Amino acid sequence: MEKFEEIMRNMQRISPEEREKILEEEGRKCICGECPVYNACAKNAHEGFFCAWGKSFVCITSEEEEKCICPDCPVMADWGMKHIYHCTRGEERAQWFDQQIRK
Repeated sequence: MEKFEEIMRNMQRISPEEREKILEEEGRKCICGECPVYNACAKNAHEGFFCAWGKSFVCITSEEEEKCICPDCPVMADWGMKHIYHCTRGEERAQWFDQQIRK
């Protein structure tokens, strides 16, 4: 079992309060706000932590993906994430699921 899958299974077994605490801790490590792709629109819309919460609703477009710094994010390493471009393609769980059904 991959690290990310194991973490997701463990998250299902804990209380919502524990889950929220873990996500808050990981969210503090988030570097989305430092990314060159992150813009004023995303900031004003309080978007961020895209690997957990999903892609930008309207602020960030795929034209800027080459500037992505997801691979440098400590959350990616902590959780064993393998996908990038979370702000334009969706959270890790969604990208992971898409990959699983395409196998």
